[in-house]
Amino acid sequence: MRRDSLTAFLEHIHPRSVPEISTRVSFTFCLGGLATAMFLVEILTGALLMLYYFPSIPNAYPSIQRVMYFAPYGFVFRNIHYWAGQAMVILVLVHMVRVFLTQSYLPPRQLNWVIGVILLGLVFIEDFTGYLLVWDERAHWAWTIARNLTEKIPYVGDGFASVLFGPLHVSDLCLIRVYAWHVLFLPATLAFLMSIHYWKVRKDGGISTPL
Repeated sequence: MRRDSLTAFLEHIHPRSVPEISTRVSFTFCLGGLATAMFLVEILTGALLMLYYFPSIPNAYPSIQRVMYFAPYGFVFRNIHYWAGQAMVILVLVHMVRVFLTQSYLPPRQLNWVIGVILLGLVFIEDFTGYLLVWDERAHWAWTIARNLTEKIPYVGDGFASVLFGPLHVSDLCLIRVYAWHVLFLPATLAFLMSIHYWKVRKDGGISTPL
């Protein structure tokens, strides 16, 4: 069974043929590919910013200022990181709208639609956790509001809020928890689901054709 699954995976990475019309830019607008490109830009620039960022309450904002005003080309990489993140959110959202309007979620692509919806939610969370890492006054209140709202989720709210945002009382552990999600767990999950997403596109015969 395992061998058959591996064979199916390898055979569908690059299918023998796809509908020619589904490869036209005027149909897909390359939105999924552009979103992936923004994700790669985020990884590269984020790795550079990690060299200067200090995930603690008293040092987070000053470390951002050091990046902006003292690190060589720091302001360039931080602005690229910020705007690529906003672009990724917009591209994934518009991509989902395009898929919906062209009914590309219909069989046999239902599972890939679900994966896409999960990816959209994770991209929003990834962008929000990055916003919190600045830890200025706005980020502090955004963390407070988000944590309080998360606690209101029935049955699992308290535990989920603690896992995602850290303890109720503000401390370094809160920022470290958000930092870990932003630079490790969320990107790894996104990369894994994106790989499955692309594989499913290939396995289901390529991008759907226009209606």
